[in-house]
Amino acid sequence: MLRDRMCPGGGWNCGNPRVYGVAGEPLVVPTVWALLALRDDPEEAENAASLAWLQNTLPAISGPASLALAQVCLKTYRREWPPEAPQLHDFFSRNEFLGSVQVAAWACLALGSARNWLIPAAEETP
Repeated sequence: MLRDRMCPGGGWNCGNPRVYGVAGEPLVVPTVWALLALRDDPEEAENAASLAWLQNTLPAISGPASLALAQVCLKTYRREWPPEAPQLHDFFSRNEFLGSVQVAAWACLALGSARNWLIPAAEETP
């Protein structure tokens, strides 16, 4: 069902991929959640298209929650964070987002060194 809800060209939003024949605009947070849910099939075409969309969108991300979740997602897919992409510490220095427990938690996950806390189920050891 998630793959059926992907927006044309990659990414997801919070609704239908098309409404009245018009393509929906993908958003960072729904795309991250969908990619994390589909992490067991990293080679699927939908995953590849959505990862490409996410990586292309990185420079335009303006919110710390979206940025932290994008970083968590790319780490889960073992993708490097591009040096030209925004950095969470810059966002903190501008708006001190630690007032939000949720965003602070996502930032900790994004900046932490552990990369295996959300490994694909196929790679888990019994």
